[in-house]
Amino acid sequence: MLYSLVKSAVALGLEPRTYIRDLLLRIAHEQDVTKLTPRGWELHFAEQVQAHQHAILERIVKAIA
Repeated sequence: MLYSLVKSAVALGLEPRTYIRDLLLRIAHEQDVTKLTPRGWELHFAEQVQAHQHAILERIVKAIA
């Protein structure tokens, strides 16, 4: 099952490690399991995760500079 999730994420152009990590963080709290599929995750959470990653990178760059 994990392999099919990873392959589906790759087929959609998602970074599999990012998707699986976020999936594992959300799985206990999300009621709608369709949001946890790679396609559902892309529609509902990908933008939020990407913004969070970008904010972290900005903080790192500021700390280095």
